[in-house]
Amino acid sequence: MDLMHPARRPKRLWLAAILDILIAILGIVMVVFLLTSTRVANDLKPSALNAAVSLVPASLLLLYAVLAIKGLPSARRALLLVATVYFGTIIAQNALLLWGTGETIVPSRKLLANVVRSSFSLGINWWALSSLKTKLFFAARVLPPIKSLERTREE
Repeated sequence: MDLMHPARRPKRLWLAAILDILIAILGIVMVVFLLTSTRVANDLKPSALNAAVSLVPASLLLLYAVLAIKGLPSARRALLLVATVYFGTIIAQNALLLWGTGETIVPSRKLLANVVRSSFSLGINWWALSSLKTKLFFAARVLPPIKSLERTREE
């Protein structure tokens, strides 16, 4: 592979984007299930605002992961930002519950598992999207070669 003009998507980009797509779809499906299921008591169903707060970041994560796989140059930074916000809020929420009061509804091992899992996902995103191979892949897609400009340089 020529490092100056990488033609194929780096495998690390595939890994991060597919991970983000699966996590986003899971989040969207869970919110839709909570909103539409008859098995969930009305008291436990999220409000419209809570559903929107859950659906918007998951939808953005899904959207920018797909756009990154397609090779849209601005999608790399957008996906980094959205993944940092998405996973960072999960990490912060669970860490605050861990360090907060000793009595929580959720066992501390599940909170710790969420912190570790989300940290791992965030780390994969930063590793994959900040690597030189990935940056070169997206940089090569910014400006395609212009034939008329090449002809003028030869003359």
